[in-house]
Amino acid sequence: MSCHRSDDGCSAPGQLTRTRVAPSYPVAYAHAAATIRGAERGDVAAQARLGWMYSTGRGVPQDYYEAAKWYYRAANQGHGEAQFALGMLYNKGEGVSRDFVLAYMWLNLSASQAVGENQDFKARMRDAIATKMTVRQVQMAARSKPIVITVSRAS
Repeated sequence: MSCHRSDDGCSAPGQLTRTRVAPSYPVAYAHAAATIRGAERGDVAAQARLGWMYSTGRGVPQDYYEAAKWYYRAANQGHGEAQFALGMLYNKGEGVSRDFVLAYMWLNLSASQAVGENQDFKARMRDAIATKMTVRQVQMAARSKPIVITVSRAS
């Protein structure tokens, strides 16, 4: 943030106003590089953060396949937010093939470790996905545990 005097008619003349200054690209890329190093070393939080960066295009080019890959690594180690994000990617078919069973499984795992309103929200999202599934699919997804899943690019 920076402060400057505003005499441009947007606020009272001479009044100090705050403006948000976006970080420069070198700073964003340096942060991304540090996150990538941490993720590659196995830092679960860095893996989840890198998944978010790829899914939003913050500091790295937007790439849902890469997002799914990094979310999966963190989710498979129990990171609740990565589990939720990966479940949503499977629900939408972004970066992975659309798969409601896997979406339900990951959202169920995420909801099971959340608390309060966060748990309620995640359970509602999981239940919304269940409406797209057969009873047998829901039963199978509810019993599922994470297994080694190859994340492949959606066609």
